[in-house]
Amino acid sequence: MLRTLHYGAGVAASGLTGGNAPETSVYPFIIRSVALLGIDSVKTPIAERRAVWSELANAYDDGVLDNMASEEISHEQLPTALSTIIAGGTRGRILVRPVT
Repeated sequence: MLRTLHYGAGVAASGLTGGNAPETSVYPFIIRSVALLGIDSVKTPIAERRAVWSELANAYDDGVLDNMASEEISHEQLPTALSTIIAGGTRGRILVRPVT
């Protein structure tokens, strides 16, 4: 991914499902003047989180999000899906249906 970034771009990193050690060096960032931006969703105040989620909920036309996930699973299927992800056996995004 870093090889495809334009000069002066930014990379936002969120979540640590694969561990907390980046599997790269700072070299690709330096030669392209790329910024690494961490996303803190843990200590962000709840009012700010709600505002961001509200904005995101209205940011896309109907149907756009339907095509973003390559697979949809239930909460019961989550342990198996996570094992597959950790083993590198997935492509694309997996949507976990909310519990109702």
